[in-house]
Amino acid sequence: MAFALVKDFTMNQLQRLHTAGSLEDVQKNITHHFNSIEGSAEEKVSALTLAIRVHLQELLRHAQESRKRLSMFPLTDLFDFTISAAQHSLTEKITPFILYEDLFESQTIPEIADVFSLLESRVHLLTEPEFFDKGKLTLLRTCNAILRRLSKTHDTSFCGRVLMLLTAAYPLGDRSGVNLKSLVNTSNTTAVEDGSERSATVTASASSGSDVSAMDIEGAAQDMALDFKFYRDFWSLQTFFADNAQLFVKVDNWAQFSVAADKVLSAFESQSLEGEGGSGGSMGSATHPKYLTSSKLLALQMRDSNFRRNILIQFLTLVHAVLNPVTVVQEKWNKALTDKMKSDLNEYRDRVYKLLDSTPPEGKTFSANIAHIMQRENNWVAWKKAGCFVFEKPVRDKFDSELTPQPLKRRRPKGASAQEVMKYLSRRADEQVDGPVQTSVPTFQELWEPIFEELDPDNCIEDAYKKKNDPIYSWKALRVLSRSNLNVFLTVYNGDVEDCAREIMKTDKSKQAVQTGIEGSDQVSGSGASAEDKMETEEEMKKEDGENTTPNGADADAGDLQQELEEVPMEEEAELDLNERDVSGTTTVTVTGSTRGTKRKLADAPSLEAVGDETTIDAAHGSI
Repeated sequence: MAFALVKDFTMNQLQRLHTAGSLEDVQKNITHHFNSIEGSAEEKVSALTLAIRVHLQELLRHAQESRKRLSMFPLTDLFDFTISAAQHSLTEKITPFILYEDLFESQTIPEIADVFSLLESRVHLLTEPEFFDKGKLTLLRTCNAILRRLSKTHDTSFCGRVLMLLTAAYPLGDRSGVNLKSLVNTSNTTAVEDGSERSATVTASASSGSDVSAMDIEGAAQDMALDFKFYRDFWSLQTFFADNAQLFVKVDNWAQFSVAADKVLSAFESQSLEGEGGSGGSMGSATHPKYLTSSKLLALQMRDSNFRRNILIQFLTLVHAVLNPVTVVQEKWNKALTDKMKSDLNEYRDRVYKLLDSTPPEGKTFSANIAHIMQRENNWVAWKKAGCFVFEKPVRDKFDSELTPQPLKRRRPKGASAQEVMKYLSRRADEQVDGPVQTSVPTFQELWEPIFEELDPDNCIEDAYKKKNDPIYSWKALRVLSRSNLNVFLTVYNGDVEDCAREIMKTDKSKQAVQTGIEGSDQVSGSGASAEDKMETEEEMKKEDGENTTPNGADADAGDLQQELEEVPMEEEAELDLNERDVSGTTTVTVTGSTRGTKRKLADAPSLEAVGDETTIDAAHGSI
């Protein structure tokens, strides 16, 4: 009872789509009636689905009787209502796909092309998970049925529309778009001449009564036989290119292929196209679904760059398919190959790439692109062997990924516990690691000693062989110098290691001279007096120093001077003479040397009398 009520009411409401009834009103009325009728949900869904399909058949029959185009009928509202009803669970999710299949199966190719936009404009709705999981097989079956009815030579544009729709609907890794069994189109045959036409031409020339001698006729027939033999060998390769299995069906097929391949490649190599620009024009200037196999055109085709590239790419495809099997049958073929066969295939591949390099225009670029495509084909072969696993990553929202970053996961060997991982790491640490041994940081002496030796004229080292010409060695030497002797490093600004070496040597000589003068003064003062005399002299000096000290006298001036010396800036350089003299009870102290990077303190100025009238202070090394 509920089935009939729902079916009849739905049919009446769908008829209103032809009149002034709007789609929203029809949908609202059918939904209300569907929910108000008592009965099982499955029965009501089946009734509504049947009513929609019957209404579509009535529209198609009316269009055929009136000889009007289908676009003039409210098919758009019908499909929109069907999708909306499926979204609200009034009908099955697969119903829209069945409706499209019913429409396309009952129409001719021009009519299908006219209404195919009904599917193209709603593919984004049909590919939602709730619909696509139920109807993807029906959609695939419908599109394949359309492609089988289309002509690849006359309906290329419509074929492209169908393929683009399949590409948009199905994911890249879907198994429906993969030729898992590596099937080939055996119906694609290439028709060639049998030689009867050319023999008839020679016979007609001989019987025409012209002044052609018998020798000329015999020579022409011989040339025709040679040319036609090459013609047959050339086009016989298409049998093996179209179906690689033909190489292994018969024992003699491989020998036939190798002879023909060697002749064709040799003919291409003997007719170089370098410098001619190719008679085929620019790449992609023309496309042809089938080859023109007339024997009269073969000589011109051999000098056409596009034609030559097509044949050479077919060679590469065959070699790649035979050497990289996918299915079990192809693996059997690969095992049947002998070493001589594999060597011949590799030789053909090398010769083909050389010919592609020499084929204008842009031969080397084109050859490199083909080699890259063949390399990528290996990845697809491995993917098909692995079972066509899903390699697409899910799309993440940009803002969600920025606000909630995913925590990093520790990688652990699959199936290994933490204790096993620690044992493995400890065992690897005990083993000797391959590669260069890591050394410590070189010392100042190791890096700068060769530079000092190169500065010595007695060594007679030419400039071309000096360390300063090695930028890496110079960088290392300057880096070590900046850590050991910053004063010299800041003095030389040009980065020349030899200038730095001269400055180091100059500083070392000054330090040695000062040290020698201090030691000589100590020896002179110590040779004429004993230790007791020295102690008495020091005590007398301290007493005299105490007598000459007053709160506001010379010691105050010396203290002020000492404070000024202590406040010398870190980066200041001063050159003064260190003397100590007593003029009217005032002690004057000056400093000679560089005070960069330090603050000197003169805590015991009177003790400088023992040094002499002049003393040099090396502030950078802290020695007097």
